[in-house]
Amino acid sequence: MKILTSKQIRDIDQKTMEEEAISSSDLMERAGQALTQHFCGLYSTSYDVVIVCGPGNNGGDGLVMARLLREKNYEVTVWVITLGTRSNDNQINLDRLRSLDGITIQEIGEKGDLPALQHSSLVLVDAIFGSGISRPVEGRFAEIVTHINVSGRPVVSIDMPSGLTDENPPRGTIIHAKQTLGIEIPRMNYLLSSSSDFVGEWELVNIGLSKKAINDASADKFYLDIAELIGFEAGQRNRFSHKGDFGHSLLICGSLGMMGASLLATEACLRSGSGKVTTHVPRCGKDVTYIRCPEALCSVDEHEFHSTRVAKPEQYSCIGIGCGIGQKPGVQDLVEDILQLENPLVIDADALNIIAHKGWLEKVPSRSIITPHPGEFDRLTGHESNDDRQRIELQRRMARHHDIIVLLKGHYSSVALPDGRLFFNSTGNAGMASGGSGDVLTGLITGLMSQTGDPVAAAITGMYVHGLAGDLALDEQSEESLIARDIIKNLGKAFKMIRT
Repeated sequence: MKILTSKQIRDIDQKTMEEEAISSSDLMERAGQALTQHFCGLYSTSYDVVIVCGPGNNGGDGLVMARLLREKNYEVTVWVITLGTRSNDNQINLDRLRSLDGITIQEIGEKGDLPALQHSSLVLVDAIFGSGISRPVEGRFAEIVTHINVSGRPVVSIDMPSGLTDENPPRGTIIHAKQTLGIEIPRMNYLLSSSSDFVGEWELVNIGLSKKAINDASADKFYLDIAELIGFEAGQRNRFSHKGDFGHSLLICGSLGMMGASLLATEACLRSGSGKVTTHVPRCGKDVTYIRCPEALCSVDEHEFHSTRVAKPEQYSCIGIGCGIGQKPGVQDLVEDILQLENPLVIDADALNIIAHKGWLEKVPSRSIITPHPGEFDRLTGHESNDDRQRIELQRRMARHHDIIVLLKGHYSSVALPDGRLFFNSTGNAGMASGGSGDVLTGLITGLMSQTGDPVAAAITGMYVHGLAGDLALDEQSEESLIARDIIKNLGKAFKMIRT
């Protein structure tokens, strides 16, 4: 699913009207109907509704919703902001609203006290600006936004919380929405942690925009949904298949006190469909590996407590390295040796920290997959960033410059490709923010890479399936109780879902 700018979406609106020979007012009516339907799924008629309408088309959507909600027996009050130039479609729908009985309309001008918002069963609809603003909210509009925020009442924003622009980080006074109803196409600020307090929970509302216009729109950012992964072909079996058809994965993981990381990565790799899985561990980890993962082969290092050397690493289809290996000098030498290989690697955790410390990013083989969390990523770049957009641009720059695939982990994990494309994940939940989840991801991606030989497919599919398995696990667990093994247990169900 493409992530587009406000200008691109306005162009798609125009092309939709041209294709269907409808007016902008007709399209606004269609949007209002879809938004109303979604709103009714969120709040029953036991709530009184105050809809705050600005002078533009976002306000026009709110005016349509006011009329339709009244028809559905909601108690509706509309605040009509009289500042600024009113759009034609806004005026048309305001005139229609004035002709109806049963709706209270309150005009909000430059001065005067704002109406109270203290009713306990009140819900607010923010239709002030949407994404149609390019600068921070000021003056009377800022007073209105602040008044809404301090009321403590739940707010549903249409398109975008007013004051939050589509192309810029949060600045100034912004609506704090409980829910945001997006118009058919996701926006960047829905996906960034710096905007999350303003956007709240969000969902997309389909209003029937032109599919051709959407397909024709150029994009380099995408929001992954299951439709784009249906029919995943890696690991497809037939009755003559054998284990040699599905690759041989090597995982270099674990050290004294960190063998759990190795076991989780190994079990996930086994569940990925890899034909064979070998795990290389220090001698202290061999017994637990034999007992816990009997399906895996075990390569035992000469060192008791951490790994130092792997024999013939070039024989494997894909190598995943880093989970729990530590950063001892011998481990650093091993990482340097593995970086000399030509085939793409999957690199995580301690291996990334070693690469960052030694300045070895240039040594990472082309098309390798690295899977840092934000802290590891900042160490790789040497730049600590609290700005989501800046970190994402650094992520894309790293992928292009080093010809690698960068999977940046987070609530909306993202994969940056060397060609500049960026994919945000739509699966996963806060319960997965616990130890071992990243080890599962490394094992899963390594196994997928062994089967496909395609690092792009392995990274994108692994990211999505990992989050989906976590979502399925949450059906049986709470966010507090969900652990990494629950993700592994649900990998099979997740794979079945993307093959449907």
